[in-house]
Amino acid sequence: MKTSPNSHFDIQGLSAHHFTDWDGDTTRWFFHQHNEVELNFLSRGRAVYNMGGRDIALPLRSLCVFWGGVSHRIMDWKHDNDIWVFHIPLGIFLSWGLPRETFVQPLMRGAFYHEPDPAHAIHDEAAVRRWNACFRRICGVSLMRCVNQQRVAHAQCLLTNSGAKIIDVAMESGFGSVSQFYTVFRGITGVPPREYAKKKT
Repeated sequence: MKTSPNSHFDIQGLSAHHFTDWDGDTTRWFFHQHNEVELNFLSRGRAVYNMGGRDIALPLRSLCVFWGGVSHRIMDWKHDNDIWVFHIPLGIFLSWGLPRETFVQPLMRGAFYHEPDPAHAIHDEAAVRRWNACFRRICGVSLMRCVNQQRVAHAQCLLTNSGAKIIDVAMESGFGSVSQFYTVFRGITGVPPREYAKKKT
């Protein structure tokens, strides 16, 4: 999967990814959960999630929202996709005062929402691009590398102190797949996770 140079930020719990041009191999993705509300905007291609046992195709050029506490994974992915993914910590999301009975509570029970009006697509896409650019300007560094360094540092602690399995370390450190974890870990430390763990024991 390729990402743009400013493809990721993680500031005060808010994070974003911009994914493009992935080979479509979904076997590397595992079911996972997280305690953030997730926003997706698929501007090109096709993506299908399995969420709590349901297959849900992301509508094209429509802002989508679901709670990451529902177990989910990517089931189908077109290789030339262009998708923005934002994670909003649950505490921040709940502080916005959105309608609880008609929106927040159903979301927490697994509801999947998307913007039904295609006329909003151009405004939604412009908004997610501005949001991403704004945070990059505030940081002034490669945010993707900064966040990955933090994740790898956490993984190093787990590998050194807990004796946990590689797959558990990858998931606990915020990686979506073991292959992604290996690639990022080796790129930052110069060695694969298993070799690092052996040296530290």
